[in-house]
Amino acid sequence: MRRVFSSIAVCATLAAAWPAAAAPPDKPAPIGPDAVWNPPAGFNEKFRAACAKLEGAKFSDCFVDQMAKAGASPQAVAFAKRVDGMGFARSFHDEGAVDVVWAEYPYRANENRVCLLVNGDPPIVDVDDLSRFDRNDLKRLPIWNTVLKRHPKAEIFPADREDSRMPIAHHVAGGETRFLVGYEIHDGCHACALIGTMRVFWNFDASGKFLGTQVKAVRRGKG
Repeated sequence: MRRVFSSIAVCATLAAAWPAAAAPPDKPAPIGPDAVWNPPAGFNEKFRAACAKLEGAKFSDCFVDQMAKAGASPQAVAFAKRVDGMGFARSFHDEGAVDVVWAEYPYRANENRVCLLVNGDPPIVDVDDLSRFDRNDLKRLPIWNTVLKRHPKAEIFPADREDSRMPIAHHVAGGETRFLVGYEIHDGCHACALIGTMRVFWNFDASGKFLGTQVKAVRRGKG
């Protein structure tokens, strides 16, 4: 019995000395249709009056607070907080492992309408986050190189994000989901001439993990 007790004591000592494995971070609650919010009449005027003198994070916090005071649901307020108080969800579409939210960022200077791919990994992906584009994939297309040769200042900008027909979700074999998203190519700036259009796949595996982008098509002119 003495030996058994000794073994137990040694095991207990080692367990106490061994660093505990870090607990995985809590996964954010899924975003659903209950996050959608339609502002009441006069909301913009009220929030601007309340928040106009604030800047940065204080302005964003004030916007979220005004949403709550205007009757936004807890889920709608939670969504606004997850996008750093930039705006609210105006529409939701269930696509399985990864869903689509069309959001509005009312106090942006440009691109007030936004399309987000949510509930995957990462939890929120902005389709207009150009840092996620595979530029090497784009450079492999002869037509893109032709565009650049004729328009060296060509830049990619969001297409009409008020059009909820895009992105188009393609569910393919193995459970992968490919979201087809449209873009515009302008000659150097957003207000400059439209010189082409582009369509890009945003790819996610069956578990919702983001796999990267793939350019489907580039067209010169207005597409």
